[in-house]
Amino acid sequence: MQQGQRAHNTLTLALTSLPQVPIKDEVARFWRHGYYAAVSYVDSNIGKVLTALDDLGLADDTVVLMIADHGYQLGEHSMWEKYTNWELATRVPFIVAVPWKPESHGLVSTVRGVSRSI
Repeated sequence: MQQGQRAHNTLTLALTSLPQVPIKDEVARFWRHGYYAAVSYVDSNIGKVLTALDDLGLADDTVVLMIADHGYQLGEHSMWEKYTNWELATRVPFIVAVPWKPESHGLVSTVRGVSRSI
């Protein structure tokens, strides 16, 4: 059995019984590697979009927004999934770039999630 299939089988077992199943270091490294590879891939594609805006002369006139769901916990608090209430698991990235508002560049703030029933 290949390493990827072995890790997938372990993930399936673990997700049906977490957090009771201890995760082997080898599997944890494999999962983290995959997660960081996905983040790197997204980062690369965002860079391509920003480069295209520059190349087309649109960067100074375009608002760029990036939002994503919260990521996986990667072993923090012995958790490996997305459905926890630990603060780390509830943070959501939301990046706004407004070229004509330089005072906002590098500004970091915390916004609490808001849930609204319809």
